[in-house]
Amino acid sequence: MEAAVQTLAQQALANTITVSDDAYKSISAIIAQIDFKLTEQIKLILQHPDWQKLESSWRGMEHLVYTPRPTKS
Repeated sequence: MEAAVQTLAQQALANTITVSDDAYKSISAIIAQIDFKLTEQIKLILQHPDWQKLESSWRGMEHLVYTPRPTKS
């Protein structure tokens, strides 16, 4: 797990210059870069037609399960 996180951080920070004399600023810049790259990847996933089709199916199933049905009296 630690190796996976380290690899993710290295890939996220590739081609970025975030080192400063202030450790807090450096860490904040690194976090901002990772956040930006993760946000971009999540946007691509959520906008993909396959994901949207799956989400639509889930929402339809939820509606079917949780919508009250009329009862015969």
